[in-house]
Amino acid sequence: MPETNLREVVARIAKLVKGLPERVLSVEKGYAQLATELSELKERLDISPDPSDSSDFKALSRDDVVKIDNEDPRMFLENTTFQLEEWLEALHEILQEKADKNYSGEWVRGDIEGQVLLASGGGWRSGKLRLSMEFLPETEETKD
Repeated sequence: MPETNLREVVARIAKLVKGLPERVLSVEKGYAQLATELSELKERLDISPDPSDSSDFKALSRDDVVKIDNEDPRMFLENTTFQLEEWLEALHEILQEKADKNYSGEWVRGDIEGQVLLASGGGWRSGKLRLSMEFLPETEETKD
């Protein structure tokens, strides 16, 4: 009798595990569908996108020169005019000091392995992550 109960339990577990990948996929599709619906709802409600989410931002190259307002309290470089490479090096030093003495620039070089679930859908995507700086030029509308 106990052997029969054990077989039934194993059969039930096997049946539950068999459907697990489909359930995970269903949840991912659900997230993607929610992201799509949220985007459509924003459009219907005429909600202006956050300017920081704009696709008009352009990634700067390491050789580009940046000038920051002298009074910006978030500035962590001595000079307010610098190449992006200098900013990345200073950021690297801060990360090395604050995060982990063994930090060797993974975030700056793009050596961080990870996954991203984009709001636009498509499920989880594997790849590499890195820090960068982007620039959104002023337009006549934003100057007013």
